[in-house]
Amino acid sequence: MLVAGRPLVEGEMGAMARADILLMFPIVVALAALVLWLSLRCVRGVVLPLLVVVASVLWALGLMSLTGAIFYALSNTMVIILIPIGIADGIHVIDRFLHRAEADPSRPIPDLVFETMQEMLLPVVLTSITTAAGLASLAMSEIGSVRTL
Repeated sequence: MLVAGRPLVEGEMGAMARADILLMFPIVVALAALVLWLSLRCVRGVVLPLLVVVASVLWALGLMSLTGAIFYALSNTMVIILIPIGIADGIHVIDRFLHRAEADPSRPIPDLVFETMQEMLLPVVLTSITTAAGLASLAMSEIGSVRTL
């Protein structure tokens, strides 16, 4: 007896995607941590961006669940895509902060944070807007799984 059809294919793809995400998520997080370490050379520079990115992924998945969005097999790639996109801004902000702190170690940390955030606000907002616009363009796709992604 042969079994075929869209429900079977989607079910198998979903199971395979779950297995892939369980394998890929730790690998991507480890690679992101390595890139952060090589870029910033401090534990805080690794932990803070990773916490922000993992929280963002959890929020995105939670919002998908709350809004009743269909979770396609392709939706699993969202987790893998968000991690490198998310750490990019963290690298720039923390790098700028570390340079300021190194240039004047006697300055109070709250002042350094405030100046860093003032300087980096526009670049971070603009990169976030362009990334969001690029991802939002997927909403125009006629393919349901791409539109949901």
